[in-house]
Amino acid sequence: MKAKPKQGVTKPVPIKSGSVTVKLYTSTRTVNGSDYPLFTVAYHDGQRRVRQSFGDRAEAEARGREIADKLNQGEKSALLLTSADRSVLVHCLDRLRPLNIPLAAAVDDYVAAKSKLPPGRSLTEAIEFFLAKGTLNAPLVSVQQVVDEFIASKLRVNRSDKHVNDLRWRLSNFAKAFQLPMREITARQVEDYLHHLEVEPRTWLNHLRHIRSLFKFAMSRKYISRDSLDDFAGIAKPEAVDGEIETFSVDELRLILHHARAEILPWLAIAAFAGLRHEEIQRLDWSQVDLAAGFIRVPAAKAKTRQNRLVPITPNLRAWLAPVAQPFGRVSAFDNMPKQINWLVEAINSATATAAATTPFRWKHNGLRHAFISYRLALTKDENAVAQEAGNSPTMIFRHYRALVTEDAAKAWFAIVPASLPANVVPLPAAAVG
Repeated sequence: MKAKPKQGVTKPVPIKSGSVTVKLYTSTRTVNGSDYPLFTVAYHDGQRRVRQSFGDRAEAEARGREIADKLNQGEKSALLLTSADRSVLVHCLDRLRPLNIPLAAAVDDYVAAKSKLPPGRSLTEAIEFFLAKGTLNAPLVSVQQVVDEFIASKLRVNRSDKHVNDLRWRLSNFAKAFQLPMREITARQVEDYLHHLEVEPRTWLNHLRHIRSLFKFAMSRKYISRDSLDDFAGIAKPEAVDGEIETFSVDELRLILHHARAEILPWLAIAAFAGLRHEEIQRLDWSQVDLAAGFIRVPAAKAKTRQNRLVPITPNLRAWLAPVAQPFGRVSAFDNMPKQINWLVEAINSATATAAATTPFRWKHNGLRHAFISYRLALTKDENAVAQEAGNSPTMIFRHYRALVTEDAAKAWFAIVPASLPANVVPLPAAAVG
């Protein structure tokens, strides 16, 4: 359908309001051979001429009167401006002209922003604070990307597998929960995330420690501002109650060594009488067990703390290792020691099941290492030396292991040897294999 230009424009009819006149023009337009009336309202808005067309005269006249009234009211307001007011108006228009922002829009924007600020604070202050946070120009890097870069940085400096795996597990879960740019995460969101984990306080704090390390790394890469990291200070933390240190008794160790398979006896003996960590024994090579010098050398690359240390080989540990020591090769015969320990626990419980009123034997987490530290401290009374041997801090040793066991129990612990030794030490039957 095509419409021809309007034809036969008549003399305009004035629509007045005060000193303002809006003109109404009547014409016709042809659509598909038929003529239709067209009514056009014309007026000036400042320097701009405006025209609005209608197919109904009454509608056009109503619109014309509305426009005339509004323009007239505006002129009245303009007449009330003082010379100072007009000077301010000109100044405002001049300031806005380079930005190409209408005065009305600028005022509306300012009022909307100002109304959100606390009393006494200026919009300039708010903008400077926002820019100081640095997030406006920070790259839109996802949390997962930052996690990947963080893990890669730890691998480059040869952090232990256990540490890296722990980071990867905790932070990958964090990244799955926050699939958005790193710079948009707030400390409040992190706090909510942690509380929804529903874990023990110690685990909660471990998660927070790793997440804070991630944010510190992100700040070093300029992915977030310093303020984003500082906000972590406001996170409400649960009270961490130190868990009870569980150790094996002398009788329990005798039971363990009696029922253990021959293949895992070196592992158990080193854990009990030298206090090496699970992962340190798993990485230990026989070439680092120096029976002649009387030390186990735990190199930095194999130690959890990434520090070299020498652990004394006690006389009873020498008795356990001497018959099976090799020039080189892995000390641990199995990759999956937890499975071997589970089988050992089953063997102990099976062997003791017929005893009346016997409480089932259970494995205590890090029990052999905790026992070594406790008995060693009771024997030597020197937390600094024990800390060096165990790869811990003296403060940690003193706080968690002091007065857990007696000196007599410590002497009995370090007197446990295989059954073939002289009778002046505690004998044990030959280790069961199977």
